[in-house]
Amino acid sequence: MTEAEWLACEDPATMLDCFDPGPVRNLLTSSGHERRLLLFCVACCRATQFNEPDFSGSILTATERYLDGAGEAEEAIRSGRRYDSDLCPALRISQHFEFCRDRQPTSVFTCAISVARLAGWSFGRGSRDQIRGGDKIERGMREQTDLLRDIFGNPFHPIAFSPEWRTSTAIAIAKQMYESRDFSAMPILADALQDAGCDNDDILNHCRDANGVHVRGCWVVDLVLGKE
Repeated sequence: MTEAEWLACEDPATMLDCFDPGPVRNLLTSSGHERRLLLFCVACCRATQFNEPDFSGSILTATERYLDGAGEAEEAIRSGRRYDSDLCPALRISQHFEFCRDRQPTSVFTCAISVARLAGWSFGRGSRDQIRGGDKIERGMREQTDLLRDIFGNPFHPIAFSPEWRTSTAIAIAKQMYESRDFSAMPILADALQDAGCDNDDILNHCRDANGVHVRGCWVVDLVLGKE
C-alpha cells in the first residue's frame, strides 16, 4: 500500500492488511500496534447501530480498562463467551482473549478483521428483522477507514512530537476527552498545542478538521498523553 492509497482507501480490510503479522511483514507492521488494533475493534463496535444486550458494552469497557493497565479486566472481557450470538461484534474481542488464554493460534490482526467485517454488516441492519442494504454496509466500512486513520494517523509520515508541547493544559484537555470519549474539544487542544509552540500542520489540522472522527486511540491525543 502506498501513502496515497492509505489516505484515500475506503476498505478497512485493505488497510488492516498492512498489519498482518504473517511471514511477509511490510513497513507498517510493528509490535506496538496491538493496543491500537484493539481500540479500533472497540470503536467499530461502539459505532455499530445494531446493538446487542448490555454485555456488549461491558466487554468494550473492560477492554479499554485492560488496555489502560487494569489486568483484572481480562476476565470480564472473556466473560462474554457465555453468550451465544453470532451477531455481536464485541464477542469477537471476547473470543480473542479466550483463545489467547487457551494458547490457541490467534492474533489481534485476525480479531480486528473479524470485528470490522461483522460490525460493518451490523451497521447495515436497522433491527433484527430489517436489512437496510449494501449501501449502508459500505457506509459503515468507509467510517471504519476513518477510524483507522484517526487511530494510526499517516504511518508513511511519522510525527516528531516535542515534549515541550506536552503542557499541563494540553494534557488536561486530552485526558478529559480520553476519559469521557467526548472529543469535541479537539480544536481547543489544537490551540493549547499551538500556544506551546507546536507548528506541525498534520497535528493542528487533525485537531481542527470539522469533519474529523475521533475515538480513544486518536493518534494526537495519544501523543499528548504519552501513550504507546
